Amino acid sequence: MGRRGRAVREVALLFGLPPTAQLLLAAVAEVGRELSISHLRERTGRSERAIRLHLKSLVEMGLIRKRVGRTERKRRACFYSFDPGSFAEGVRRSLRERSRRLEELLREHFG
Repeated sequence: MGRRGRAVREVALLFGLPPTAQLLLAAVAEVGRELSISHLRERTGRSERAIRLHLKSLVEMGLIRKRVGRTERKRRACFYSFDPGSFAEGVRRSLRERSRRLEELLREHFG
């Protein structure tokens, strides 16, 4: 695992991502190309349901990208990829949101 991979892993740990989400994030970040859910199942050994659940949250957080496209057999499929700039912006946005929520809680309960 390179420096970027270690940084991605540390961010995942700091955000308290579940183990499956950490594994998926690392897999997408390491490959450097788009991956389908079936590719992620092969790489991680996790169930399709678990993969879909965690990919949804990773995309919502802005840590990975999702593209809807077509397979070679013309079937609709989702493809996931890692973009360093989008990842960094997703981390920053999540930090701002968490900081804002913490400030609200502190003001409300502790003055």
